[in-house]
Amino acid sequence: MSSHWAEDNLTTIRTLMERASVYRRALAPVGITIGLLGLAAAGLAVAMGWTGEGRFAGYWLAVAVVALLAVLFLVRR
Repeated sequence: MSSHWAEDNLTTIRTLMERASVYRRALAPVGITIGLLGLAAAGLAVAMGWTGEGRFAGYWLAVAVVALLAVLFLVRR
């Protein structure tokens, strides 16, 4: 094992760790936003009585569209 080989490996590891922290920093707000939107939508559905069979798919499709727009806004920012 040469010191040059070990130094190259450490450089690679540092680079990968820095990239991972950047991805976590970028995706954390997205995950939190989607989770809070889902919880709020579930609470709203129960509170308003929208838990019937006929409204389930349409309601959650609308929630998904709102969540997608929120994520696109966060990613663009």
